[in-house]
Amino acid sequence: MIDYVALTIKGESLDPEEVTRRLGVPPTTGFARGDTRVHPTPIRFGYWRLQIERPGGEVNSFLNDLLMALNDHAEDVAELAHTYEAEITIVSDLTGISEGEIAISRFLIERIATMSVSLRFYWLYGDE
Repeated sequence: MIDYVALTIKGESLDPEEVTRRLGVPPTTGFARGDTRVHPTPIRFGYWRLQIERPGGEVNSFLNDLLMALNDHAEDVAELAHTYEAEITIVSDLTGISEGEIAISRFLIERIATMSVSLRFYWLYGDE
């Protein structure tokens, strides 16, 4: 089961307010270098994340919602990805599941490729 998908952009000089302005959508989480709201020690990098999270659903639905939220700003994401670290993370909790698969549609892969971001898959395991 997919828990969430997220676009994360981070970098030493990243200004999350500038990313928000360029992409036209506020982040789920964002902070600037030097921020102490997240940790008592000043953060060493800027961070912007848009996360799509809901109970249940399959990966293509989550990814489509993320891409729709970005409102055709793939070119802006690609420009940011050439300056900062940018990735789409897919997180799945596999607790109690013996097998499964993640199949991403060709159409979504093509759309993600235009953004020049990395794809990261993260699996959680635990006791039932």
